[in-house]
Amino acid sequence: MLANKVNENFYPSIQRVVGRDSSFFQSVHFSLLFLNLSLLVVAAALSKFKFSYFDFRYNQTVLLVVGFVIIIYLGVKKPERSWYARRSLSETIKTLSWRYSCMSTPFGELERVDDDLFLERINESCVESDFVDGFRPSYVMSVTPTAEMIRVRKLSLDDRVNFYVTNRVQGQLRWYSSRAKRNRFFHWFVFSILCACSAMAVVLSFVNEVQSVNDMPTDVLIALSSSLMAWMQSRKYVELTAAYKLTAYEIESARSLVHSISTPSEFNQFVDEMENLFSREHTQWIAKRQV
Repeated sequence: MLANKVNENFYPSIQRVVGRDSSFFQSVHFSLLFLNLSLLVVAAALSKFKFSYFDFRYNQTVLLVVGFVIIIYLGVKKPERSWYARRSLSETIKTLSWRYSCMSTPFGELERVDDDLFLERINESCVESDFVDGFRPSYVMSVTPTAEMIRVRKLSLDDRVNFYVTNRVQGQLRWYSSRAKRNRFFHWFVFSILCACSAMAVVLSFVNEVQSVNDMPTDVLIALSSSLMAWMQSRKYVELTAAYKLTAYEIESARSLVHSISTPSEFNQFVDEMENLFSREHTQWIAKRQV
């Protein structure tokens, strides 16, 4: 009886370590960016209103200094670069793991030969990542294929095909489809708030100019609108929605080829095409963020 999904022990432990690091640096990058934009909005509010719980001398200056420090940190330490490098390395290890399990190019020789090649390719990937982020290749010197990878490798052709399609292809299809929907939702959600803030800023500005009312929070709404625009640009909701929808469509189209597989060479070609498709997406993902 084949498992319905791949558990975390399918991949080598380094993949889980790198994946957690990628999520951590992603959280650091966006949390600091969100904090910086929020500080700008609060500073704008302090220039217009007084808050008893935050009423001390130089309060606005303190917020702007903290925001400035965050900008310096993001520019010098570049946590997004660590995020990009580790995500790319994590996806590369996944691809190598599946190629090894399915005995697809460049694997397909004796198990001992493929074991050595698997370690060599992971080491090469870590060295390449080291140029981007300082990742230490010494972490992976003892990496070997997991017991689950070896088990899948020894399955019959039909079982390997079924396992790969169920766990890898359909898993990737679900991931890209759900991420496309998620990014589309957040794009329209943030965009709606942006439009509302901008419209309110226009109305309040008009009222202020007509009636000479000076206590309108127009500056706060302008700062909030600018921050929302910067947040949308940093999250790349529209770009990611299009990219994920395209990849999901390509996976769906390529998945239909599985019905014509009857020989190991045909399966090898199928796996090679699918893994190249997955690799192309995350390679483009990295390239677009390093521009």
